[in-house]
Amino acid sequence: MARLAGHADVIIGVDTHLDSHTAAACSAAGRQLALAQIPATPAGYARLLAWARAAAGGGRVAWAIEGTRSYGAGLARYLAAEGEQVAQIDGSHCLGKRRAGKSDEIDAVRAARELIARPRAAQMRADGDREALRLLLIGCDHAVQAASAARAALASILVTAPTTGWRAWLRLPRDYYLRLDSNDYWVDPAVIGRRIEVVAGLERVRAFCGGKLAADHERIWARHQTLTDPAHWAAAQALRRQRLTVVARPAEPEVQTAAWPTTTPRSAWTGGSADGPGQDRPGPGPGRRDRLPHPGAEGAEPARGSRAARRAGPGRVVDT
Repeated sequence: MARLAGHADVIIGVDTHLDSHTAAACSAAGRQLALAQIPATPAGYARLLAWARAAAGGGRVAWAIEGTRSYGAGLARYLAAEGEQVAQIDGSHCLGKRRAGKSDEIDAVRAARELIARPRAAQMRADGDREALRLLLIGCDHAVQAASAARAALASILVTAPTTGWRAWLRLPRDYYLRLDSNDYWVDPAVIGRRIEVVAGLERVRAFCGGKLAADHERIWARHQTLTDPAHWAAAQALRRQRLTVVARPAEPEVQTAAWPTTTPRSAWTGGSADGPGQDRPGPGPGRRDRLPHPGAEGAEPARGSRAARRAGPGRVVDT
């Protein structure tokens, strides 16, 4: 937008608020001419426009309004509909704002002088191309954020979705149940210790052993539950009773045994008959020597002598 201050005789600066607006009329050189305060209503907007035209004396008027997208949006749209030249003034960028004081009248005068000092006037934010571009950027940002949120939601669903068509193989433990998603499903105890195949869907959980159905339960989505089957319970009780039943000792096989004599016959030691008591033990046979241990043989006990001879050892003579 071209510079408005050079094509206007009076600049109207407006400090906008929720309930009321304060306006200041300044000349093209920045001299304050008049002040006015109106309510923020359509009737107040019409009264302010009439006051501005009266202050200009039939000359050209330019408007410098703070907050055309907030509290000043209604006034800016009303003036634009009436064919007035409206510019946006950002209140946070006014020069010397803190050093000159702070009041509604001072802010209104500062807004008018800000427009005079600017080489190009800013288009108001409430309507026009600027507002259309803002809405377009808002829609684009919202679409990007929605796409990011959708991707994040889809990723979390893919990671935490319930298991469908899950299949596994395991060996059934002694407690004859299988665990799936922290829930325990009982299996026929007849297949304890055997390898079973577990097939889990959205509605049923089944177990197979050797191609035969060993368990069939409805799948539950709660946590830490145990599903039993009356048939499996009865089979488990039968197996416990069978284990506790006392098994009879099997019969001993028949083996032929012979009686052995309890004493050794005397004839085996004396060489005579059992009826010949007093007979001497027979001597060595012909060609046999007495089986006496040699004195030098290993394990032969030496002849006992005096204590001095035993201390001297073999091969030494001790005078006695």
